[in-house]
Amino acid sequence: MKTGRGIPLPAAAQGQPTYHQISHPQPSELIMNDQAFDVTEIEIPQYHTDDLKDLRDLSAFDIPTEIEHLNTQSGLQMHSKFGRAVVRKDINQVIGRIGPRTRHEPLINNQRRAVEYIENSGLDLTGCVVTDTVFDDGARARRQVEFPRYVVEPQVGDITRFMLDIYDSQNNTWAFQIKFTAMRLWCLNGCTSPDFQIRVYNKHGQSRNDFSDGVRAIANAVENFEKREDEFRRLINRQTRPDDAEEVYKKTIAYSRKEKPWAPQFSQPKLQDLIDAYNTEASYAGNNAYAIYNGATRWATHFETRGNRANAIVNRQSKVADMLKSKVWKDLVDA
Repeated sequence: MKTGRGIPLPAAAQGQPTYHQISHPQPSELIMNDQAFDVTEIEIPQYHTDDLKDLRDLSAFDIPTEIEHLNTQSGLQMHSKFGRAVVRKDINQVIGRIGPRTRHEPLINNQRRAVEYIENSGLDLTGCVVTDTVFDDGARARRQVEFPRYVVEPQVGDITRFMLDIYDSQNNTWAFQIKFTAMRLWCLNGCTSPDFQIRVYNKHGQSRNDFSDGVRAIANAVENFEKREDEFRRLINRQTRPDDAEEVYKKTIAYSRKEKPWAPQFSQPKLQDLIDAYNTEASYAGNNAYAIYNGATRWATHFETRGNRANAIVNRQSKVADMLKSKVWKDLVDA
């Protein structure tokens, strides 16, 4: 398939994964609930320019694109109801296709909006660390912002730092969304919470969230994050057995429904990867619920794939969040 100007579809647009990393982060996900908050009560701190330099640098997302008609191989122009091509102008490549009614939003626009949310949220931005990653020739992007002033330490030396993950796309595969996350520093594991519900979220083509919603959600995130220290300590004190880890993983992340009732209802390769991750965590933390939790986050963070890594990151994070909402996990922790 070609665009209106005869530009061939690249490998990425035909389903073959390619991505370019501006830097090399380790993904994570700790999702927080939105709560009522009066934005007018936020005292906005003042920062030196150096504190905000990296946050305001959006050059990684300054990717010139245009929307064009699709053509058949014989040169017939296709009606827009069949979709439109997103063309990256600087390399003359198609990086995706969007629907007839989908609003095209350049990556830099939503990232600029996210910076405004963060700067007006009242967070202490001193020394913030920014990592920008662009996938699929500029079709999708993720920005991670770490905040060194906000940490929890459930046990000596086990430090987790507050972080935001900001996702967006130009090909309608990812909605613009900001996820409240955290990075466990000693092993670079992501930290996931079952409370994933955030309203800084906008599907392309839908109305945008009110500015105050984004500011309020980010301001609330830190308060919720600091409560995680007590939760982590509770998991550390909940002693378990290796069999408990296997049972949790079998019924959640590794679960795979089989038509034959006598067949194992889980993926053996996936279960083995999870058990290996758990054994690594248990060697440091001991046999407790904290090791089971961190085994799952290690599985979601440290992995190799032949497929599209960007999709794998999001999918694995979602599976861990689902595990933490499951009955088998809650029964284990509350026993």
